[in-house]
Amino acid sequence: MIIAGLDESGKGDYFGPLVAAAVALKGEEIAALDSMGLKDSKRHSRGRIRELARSIRKFHHSVVLISPAKYNQLYERYKNMNLILAWAHSQSLENLLKETPVDLAILDKFSRAGEFARALKKKRLKLEIMEEEKGEQYIPVAAASVLARDAFVSWMERASRKLGFDLPLGSSSPRVKEVACKIVEEHGAPALGNYAKLHFKITSSLPCPVL
Repeated sequence: MIIAGLDESGKGDYFGPLVAAAVALKGEEIAALDSMGLKDSKRHSRGRIRELARSIRKFHHSVVLISPAKYNQLYERYKNMNLILAWAHSQSLENLLKETPVDLAILDKFSRAGEFARALKKKRLKLEIMEEEKGEQYIPVAAASVLARDAFVSWMERASRKLGFDLPLGSSSPRVKEVACKIVEEHGAPALGNYAKLHFKITSSLPCPVL
């Protein structure tokens, strides 16, 4: 039996992309990753995530990364993050199915409104789906969580090097507003959309002119 796990990263972060990942694993592969101590990405350090991601990429996988610039365009169209996330998950699963058959797909549940099922229907993807809260308890979902987080943090690291200063994670730290204004001051207001998800309430509360 081949089980696909799906998870995302970047949903709650003001800066950075939205990333969806899918990983397909057989029983012995699940056991191998379990023996390595694989858990939800939130329970691993950055170094450990990088290490685990290298191992996970040996198996069939797919990663869909939506840059902030593209994300902001999609949000103007859909006005709903969960709709964008449903599309990203369905796309990652579609890409995965081009590489390997899947008997069951387990998704870390992100919405109660059925967006993911509708996204699959639009793509005419038919397979057994299990949407679970705290889905990272399953090794395939934990593997997808690690791949998604690795892609997200790698993007943040590249963007930080380009800017010459670190982009903070999350959305609640005062540092988030400080860095947003620094981008605006050094590169102009339009540049913020290349690094941040502009629909977050943070944007309208920034102490610098943005819109």
